[in-house]
Amino acid sequence: MTKRTPSPIDEQVGLKLKKLRLNAGLSRRELGQSVDLSGQQIEKYENATNRINLAILDKVSKIFQVPLSYFFDDFEGQHNDQLDALDRPDVRRLIKSYWMIRGTPRGDAALNVITALSDEAEALKRV
Repeated sequence: MTKRTPSPIDEQVGLKLKKLRLNAGLSRRELGQSVDLSGQQIEKYENATNRINLAILDKVSKIFQVPLSYFFDDFEGQHNDQLDALDRPDVRRLIKSYWMIRGTPRGDAALNVITALSDEAEALKRV
């Protein structure tokens, strides 16, 4: 039996899955339990050793509250600075902190403040 060579799309999906999981502060086992899989299977998806099926990917996208398209957005070889930003410790800390309070009045307030500041910064860039 020959070993399957991961495709670039499998690698991208695995990388994005891993970044979402790490930013949420979840172990592979914890994520696996939430989608009825083992931590070892999650590791295989993240490393592109196994190809994740669409039904599992859909469950994962709902857990992390991202559209299914998130996993494929920049596949055409486009560089995604937002994805690269997830490697920065300050960005990961911000995401993890927000994740802890999401869906609460404080989480909503924090999101509103950050969104307003971001909108303001974007408007200043256009001037």
